[in-house]
Amino acid sequence: SIAAMFALTDRALGIDARHFRIYVALCLGHFWRGDMNKSVEAGRQAVALNPSSAEAYESLSAALCHLGIAHEAEECARICLRLTPVDPRLHRFHFLLAQALLGQRRFEESLGHLMNALSARPHDIVMLGYRTVLLGHLGRTEEARACLDAYLGKRGFKTADDYRRLYVRNSALTELNLEGLRKAGWEV
Repeated sequence: SIAAMFALTDRALGIDARHFRIYVALCLGHFWRGDMNKSVEAGRQAVALNPSSAEAYESLSAALCHLGIAHEAEECARICLRLTPVDPRLHRFHFLLAQALLGQRRFEESLGHLMNALSARPHDIVMLGYRTVLLGHLGRTEEARACLDAYLGKRGFKTADDYRRLYVRNSALTELNLEGLRKAGWEV
């Protein structure tokens, strides 16, 4: 649970407050609580402690993107790709980049990176949702509608409020994603 994560990070801070992974964990804990400002703060601390860690930049990129600082999130995601160009987590870095580009309304470029991520995880339901959003924004209606049907069939959302409840709390992308889903044909 998130509470257990915070309890463990508190203990770890008492042992070695200069280990970057503690701040990565804090960044993720605050992220899932929906406190993006604290998440970014912890992510920045992780990067400061280990500026050669793709893991630190990855957590910071996610927090920045969902706080609405998409340009800086893009920079962090690109640093991840530069630091570890042959990493088993490469699809995650492409996914972060896709989210950051979506936040900047650079839909075509975002879709390219999302498709890189999807090639590694073709059955990932979250990525299918993002693909639906991007296709909707791009006006590729037939393809978007097919993705939407598959996505809603797997997620079971009935209303926009269902989506808001299950998506990342306090995310700057929520309404942009809903707009893309509507453009894909979701009548909510």
